[in-house]
Amino acid sequence: MPGAQRVPPSEEVPWLRARVAELEADNEVMAAQLAARDAQLEAVQARLAVLAEQIEELRRRLGKDSSGSRS
Repeated sequence: MPGAQRVPPSEEVPWLRARVAELEADNEVMAAQLAARDAQLEAVQARLAVLAEQIEELRRRLGKDSSGSRS
């Protein structure tokens, strides 16, 4: 495996345990980052839904008020 560290057999198990702990900690950090990103995405989607409703309302108003806009 390219980039793999050579560990003496006597230290292999402790090294592997330490590496697993390191990867688990990294995983927790990434999971927290993903949860924060999901929350941001939900907020943006909610804002887009509000804006889409506003656009539709404006389109309805524009369609109703055609008296002075075009002759």
